[in-house]
Amino acid sequence: MTNAEQDLSRLLQEGFEALNRGQLDVAANACQSALSQRPDLAPAHFLVGLVAVEGDERRVAHEAFKSVVKIDRDHAAAWAQLARLNAGEGRIALAESALKEVRRIQPSDPAVLDLTGTVLNQLGEYENVFDEFTWDGYNANGGILPSRFFGPMRPMTIGVRAGMSWD
Repeated sequence: MTNAEQDLSRLLQEGFEALNRGQLDVAANACQSALSQRPDLAPAHFLVGLVAVEGDERRVAHEAFKSVVKIDRDHAAAWAQLARLNAGEGRIALAESALKEVRRIQPSDPAVLDLTGTVLNQLGEYENVFDEFTWDGYNANGGILPSRFFGPMRPMTIGVRAGMSWD
């Protein structure tokens, strides 16, 4: 890694830390600095999107996350953020399309998985979110062998399900 790359990495790390502290202006400045040096840097565009979400600038967030997935089609976190934004604005088809991309990537990052579950919950996919024995993302295999959460990344579960019914 060259010195310039290390500086960019450090700058972005400072930006993400500033965002976590709620210092949106510091995070935005880090984004601007990084993007002025390398306009095709996906993490910088992702940080722009996160800052825009926190600043309630949804249009900017949409554009930033779209830039991320243009640069890196396998950026699961950006797809999940796009799904959340679209679901929140009632763009169900776009949200489902973004969720389909997340599923294609098969992320293992807990934050991405949590956000994906939140979006599914928003879309009314309650049984798919909570039923660990039948959910495979979109139940694409018809529920025949639904033993994986996001494809082969989900650990197998073995156990006994007990419950009560008032019927």
